[in-house]
Amino acid sequence: MTQNFPNLLKRNLWHVTSRDRFLSMQSSGAILRCPPIADSERWATSQGREHWPLVRYLGGISLFNFNDFDPELYTQTYPMSSWRSFVPSCHRFTESIWIEIDKEAIIDSLLFEKDLKQRVAERNLWCHNRMPLIEIACLCDIDIDNFLNVFLHDTQVLDFVPYDG
Repeated sequence: MTQNFPNLLKRNLWHVTSRDRFLSMQSSGAILRCPPIADSERWATSQGREHWPLVRYLGGISLFNFNDFDPELYTQTYPMSSWRSFVPSCHRFTESIWIEIDKEAIIDSLLFEKDLKQRVAERNLWCHNRMPLIEIACLCDIDIDNFLNVFLHDTQVLDFVPYDG
């Protein structure tokens, strides 16, 4: 499985979305912390706000950091993690748009693993799921000028291709 993990994603920070949502980002000029998307269209919202994913509950944008990622070891260590629902394509979309984010441009707005663990403990947020080590929270809108690259992954083609919308 390790050799099947996309090497492209092993650098920098990434946000994954649908083509329609990406077009909305282009229109607004940013990935918005609170975009106008119905809860029914969001990831893991069926049980209500008290059980939203942690990053959403904190009002952030979920980003992935797959640097030094070993899929087998990670899955053994965190068997309940839902990372496979997103990589290489979000299972809810036939096409996924992967946006590479300039980490240095938003560094002051990021919550890394230790920050997220601390918030969970301090605020008793144990019922909010997260993907340990690989999920980072960004607590600001991310301007499209901070996009380094954008790729489309189509479940039919099974490859990442540059995408400009």
